[in-house]
Amino acid sequence: MSLDLTITRTDVSPYQAQNFVKFEEKMVTDLGFKYSLSEKAPHILFTNTLTDMGQLHKRIDLNQLRLIVHPNSGYDNFPLSFIEQSRVPIVLGNEIRANAVCEYTLAQLFERFSSTPHKPQWDLKRAFKRRRIKDLTCLVIGKGPIGNQLLNTLHSLGCEPLSYDPYKGPTAPLEDLVKVCDVILLAASLNQTSFHMINEKILNLCKPDLTIINPARGSLINTSDLIIFLNKHPHSFAYLDVFEKEPRDLPELEILPNVKLTSHIAGVFDQLDQAIIQFEKSVLEDFSALNLPAFRQKYESKLLNNRCRNGMLI
Repeated sequence: MSLDLTITRTDVSPYQAQNFVKFEEKMVTDLGFKYSLSEKAPHILFTNTLTDMGQLHKRIDLNQLRLIVHPNSGYDNFPLSFIEQSRVPIVLGNEIRANAVCEYTLAQLFERFSSTPHKPQWDLKRAFKRRRIKDLTCLVIGKGPIGNQLLNTLHSLGCEPLSYDPYKGPTAPLEDLVKVCDVILLAASLNQTSFHMINEKILNLCKPDLTIINPARGSLINTSDLIIFLNKHPHSFAYLDVFEKEPRDLPELEILPNVKLTSHIAGVFDQLDQAIIQFEKSVLEDFSALNLPAFRQKYESKLLNNRCRNGMLI
């Protein structure tokens, strides 16, 4: 395949280093591609969750487009119509952040149930009040790359987690599962069926000391209903990394004693920029070396194009 192709980076995230574009450009040009931040008719796009895909056609001529690389796990900024009409592969980078989001979730879980006490003096009682993870009933919602990592890790700790994913085989109704769980771990994508899936009806079925951890998408939870639940049940707790509107402006959440808030950082880690560039490099090398059918086959599980089912993006 000829490498006389131009790659356009549509947006840069605020958590990326100032020299990220410089290193990304070097990788691209070393492979023989051209690189631009403003090309009007690109052949390849590097996108992220800041990219307004619904409005992209107004600033970029998509007629020459041959590939989109989206090195993010979130993809709800892609309209279903855009994906269904796309003639080009859209490659997702779920693998880049899956481990980091899994670690973030587990860190909150251990903080909640097994935070290590500091004892400057020797404690003759050697007390350590905690609940083991294996003794908790954890419900993982979503069985994508992050959800499956969580399930595997919880299994390795002796836990027998429950899971809910209506797209991944038989599952009990969510209403039945939440009645028995101590912890809800959200690892689902956002679509028409998952929007506000945690709502007043579901929360009213939960235990009064429920712990909920959401590093996925803010709109999976009806925030107003959650605030009511947390106020009503002081022994419950919520760890929230994502919000219905970001940056968040929720003073009602900020004053609650039984909530911990972070700023959409679950997938951020020290070597993230390098991991993104390495992922993009691998995709570009394969795109250069393989014909289109072989490329699509190799990246079948990573193609956003394959997540459209029955008029829905899953």
